[in-house]
Amino acid sequence: MFTTDNRGNTQISPAKRSLIEYLEDENQSIIEIPLPEQQNFGCNFLTINKNTVMIPLVSNINTIKELQKAGKRVISVPLSESTEGYGAAHCMVGQLFRG
Repeated sequence: MFTTDNRGNTQISPAKRSLIEYLEDENQSIIEIPLPEQQNFGCNFLTINKNTVMIPLVSNINTIKELQKAGKRVISVPLSESTEGYGAAHCMVGQLFRG
């Protein structure tokens, strides 16, 4: 938790629950990504809208299946060359301004 005093100083307090606990309390789905797919940019997808994600590598089969099972439309974009620089779909748009 962040609080700011009247002089603009920010204090950080320990959270009462973990991020996973928060997501579960909010009835959010949690998709577990296998370690090999984490290391293969399985988590580095780009959310286009509530139901559509863009993935960089089709080799992350378990991640794709779990996203589809969660009702997501998965769009494959061939970004294998981009991942050679240790980034992928989400990283590529990090510098874009979203108004």
